[in-house]
Amino acid sequence: MFYLRASPGQFRTGWFIESVVSAALIIVVIRTRTSFFKSLPSYILRLTVFAIILFALFIPQLFFFAPVFEFEALPTSFYGVLAIILVFYVGIVEWAKKIFYRRVARRELPALQM
Repeated sequence: MFYLRASPGQFRTGWFIESVVSAALIIVVIRTRTSFFKSLPSYILRLTVFAIILFALFIPQLFFFAPVFEFEALPTSFYGVLAIILVFYVGIVEWAKKIFYRRVARRELPALQM
């Protein structure tokens, strides 16, 4: 908020977009033991994640939703910062997933029962 000199409405909008998009992307990351780059999700999951991301990006622009949630239009520079945050977040989750499964393989953690 301070770095970008965002108003409260812009901060709220950015937080909404980042939260929804990161949640959708994390589903793609944690669904498999292998790297999410190596194991593509099914067509339905890809389509659903893409639709959720589009929804999150366009909801703040819709005249009937923006006033209800007090969203404001974001400058283009905000989207770059949001993209950087998302790349780091997804990378950290991928890294944590590798550590988790390495420990499960060495029996340091109990295996997941499914």
